[in-house]
Amino acid sequence: MTRAEATEAPEVTAGARRLYNSAVVVYAVSAAMELGLLDEIRRNDKVDLVAFATDNTLDRNIVSAIADALAAGDVVTRDPGSDLVCRGGEFDGVDHASPFFYWLTRGTSRLLSRLPDYASDRTPPTQPDEDPWGRDMRAVAIASRTASERFFNQTLRSELAGVDFTRVADLGCGSGDRLIMLLNMREGARGVGVDIASPALDLAHEQTGRAGLRERVEFFHEDVTTMPARPEFADVDLLTCFLMGHDFWPRDTAVRTMRMLRDAFPNVRHFVLCDECRVPEPFTLDSTIFTMGFMLAHAGMGKYIPAIDEWHSVFEESGWRCRAVVPSGVPESNVVFHLTPLER
Repeated sequence: MTRAEATEAPEVTAGARRLYNSAVVVYAVSAAMELGLLDEIRRNDKVDLVAFATDNTLDRNIVSAIADALAAGDVVTRDPGSDLVCRGGEFDGVDHASPFFYWLTRGTSRLLSRLPDYASDRTPPTQPDEDPWGRDMRAVAIASRTASERFFNQTLRSELAGVDFTRVADLGCGSGDRLIMLLNMREGARGVGVDIASPALDLAHEQTGRAGLRERVEFFHEDVTTMPARPEFADVDLLTCFLMGHDFWPRDTAVRTMRMLRDAFPNVRHFVLCDECRVPEPFTLDSTIFTMGFMLAHAGMGKYIPAIDEWHSVFEESGWRCRAVVPSGVPESNVVFHLTPLER
């Protein structure tokens, strides 16, 4: 064997290259969403990168590098040496799904980078006002807001079309946009938002203020699973909870929390609970968007994600009747449970 044969490194496979480069494109999509580049392309089909960077006081080289990565994924097209980018073959699909990219990279990437620490029972240090898992909760709230607008809100509006309500409480209210939508559905209705994340509540205050609804909404910084009953909850007749019901689990805690909600909101008539559910099928690169990332991140946090049947097993025991189960559409593992309280 020659020296060259002995030291020659194995070639990096095409599959490995594609996985690595796809990960880079995901970060570029997230950056383009936050900087408004996706919005600009959606409106105009093409964008001059120099003008875009100048108009938005952005670094031209970084904007150009983001565009190069987007072009690698056919999100945009760009001729060599040109500052003009145009809508690529994958633009519409990627743009529509961009909040999931943003949740993964901007909201959750620090948590995912710490998986070796959590798997080894090493707890990384955090600041007092930081999410204990390193998530950017403002970014998570923005991603959830945009995903709700594009994928979940229509299901919620349809489910509540025939439901009268005067006061709604949204558990895990995030950016407040769901409350804004619900209050705009019913003239004179009032709202309550509860969230454990201060950055999300800051955003909710901003959003409701811009919407002219600040006087009709109250916000509380609480852990939904342990919050006390409040006088402000007494006349709530509609309860909503999107993408945080899994925090009620494991099962005994879920039963206890659902009972507590029944007591804390004594006049509630409808409870719309929407969440990701565990699926039995193994993941592939063609699996539905979001679910694999959601499951991996929550495994890192030690959170259990129940299946639909497991949810059904706690409803009656905790004082609720499930009157409907509605698929939200995207992701396919996300469902809406429409609950009503059982007679005591």
